[in-house]
Amino acid sequence: MPRDFIDKYELTMPLILSDPRGAQISCSVYHFAQGQDLDAVMDAFKADLVAMGQPYREVSRQMVGDALQVDSTVTVSGTTINVRDLLFLSAGESKETVYNISFTAPQSFWDANRSIFDRVQNSAKISL
Repeated sequence: MPRDFIDKYELTMPLILSDPRGAQISCSVYHFAQGQDLDAVMDAFKADLVAMGQPYREVSRQMVGDALQVDSTVTVSGTTINVRDLLFLSAGESKETVYNISFTAPQSFWDANRSIFDRVQNSAKISL
């Protein structure tokens, strides 16, 4: 990520798990101005990716429990990567904190291992 993006959202990534076949699970923490909901947060991310020239295509967006689930695809070096973001919001006194659990994998690997991602998603809870 570009330094200005990291600074803008006070981005931290305390956990990253990866598979040698290209799959990755990460947990990122972002900070936004007070009063933004999860849809506004995702819209800001999307605008920033477009501004950075990153190819991004949102496939679906829906609330699942307390999380906003956003499925998208990106193309990297001719390979389509599936992405599922689970965004959780924690309202703060001066800023909104957003926790993003993200699953990424090449499209062919995603389908073969969907049950693993679903199990992680179904067990993901943020205690605030």
